Amino acid sequence: MTHWFHRNPLKATAPVSFNYYGVVTSPAASKICSDLRSSRARLLELFTDLSCNPEMMKTAADAYFSLLQGFINSLDESSQESKLRYIQNFKWTDTLQGQVPR
Repeated sequence: MTHWFHRNPLKATAPVSFNYYGVVTSPAASKICSDLRSSRARLLELFTDLSCNPEMMKTAADAYFSLLQGFINSLDESSQESKLRYIQNFKWTDTLQGQVPR
């Protein structure tokens, strides 16, 4: 029963490509998706980099989350949600059922 109480503070996610070929039609939106791909890859790379310091991690996390926030908030500063809010589902691992994101 000891494994029941185990909690891993960092959960693995399924790979996210941010490729929305049928949805993203403008060059600016394509650039944001490309920037999201690269900033996510950079952030995940820093988790395993032994030479990474807290400032590098904070900078990479801020860059990734600021781009990701564009999928939540509307760009025109209105109170409406972005139409892209539910386009990407993130899948996380479960500590009790192994390392496969569900």
